[in-house]
Amino acid sequence: RAEREREKQDKIALGLVPPPEPKMKISNFMAILGEQAVADPSAVEKKVQEQIERRMRNHEERNQKNKLTPEERKAKKHAKLKEDTSKLVEVAVFRITSLANAQARYKIDVNAQQHHLTGGVVQCEAERCTVVIAEGGKKGVEKYMKLLLRRIKWEELTNEALPGDDEDDAAAEAEPPEPPECFLVWRGQQAKRLFNSFRFQECDNRHASRRVLELKGCAHYWDLAYAGEKLEIKL
Repeated sequence: RAEREREKQDKIALGLVPPPEPKMKISNFMAILGEQAVADPSAVEKKVQEQIERRMRNHEERNQKNKLTPEERKAKKHAKLKEDTSKLVEVAVFRITSLANAQARYKIDVNAQQHHLTGGVVQCEAERCTVVIAEGGKKGVEKYMKLLLRRIKWEELTNEALPGDDEDDAAAEAEPPEPPECFLVWRGQQAKRLFNSFRFQECDNRHASRRVLELKGCAHYWDLAYAGEKLEIKL
């Protein structure tokens, strides 16, 4: 932009293009036009008003010309969120004691897609141990951490009602389940992604859960989560 302005000034100095007319406003046209404004102020004021309106039209036309289509805006937003992970991948591993709440599952899934994260959720309600793995760019992982550790109010969530007999319902009414808890168990970096997408996997026991991650080369994520040691970190 600065280079274009210099070229324009050079052409004006050489007489190749006419100089632009003074940029006049109602507040300054008397100072710019001097005697001409004193001689016929009404005509000059009308001319100034026409110039102001012309500038506004040109400004609006430029804005419309440069305005992105909905598809272009979407592509720009995706490009902004998508970070380069070809050399280094950020990873965060969480443990959730229960992920039976549909709203929490939805937020975990949708935000992972939005921030171009891979990894997944290995859910084992029998062991009260659900492992969430998020790998991607630094900004995306940090925003995901804020979602799980701060934005989702786990203490306010309740588990979904599951079908069962009257005896189970009565027991549930007598002893309400503990609210779920979510905490970070590991945060670090690795050379490449271990997952191709973000998926959910439900398992019946801890051995099956560990086996799922073992096949991806990260069984130690399950071991860390199952041990239950919290990693304190400032967000």
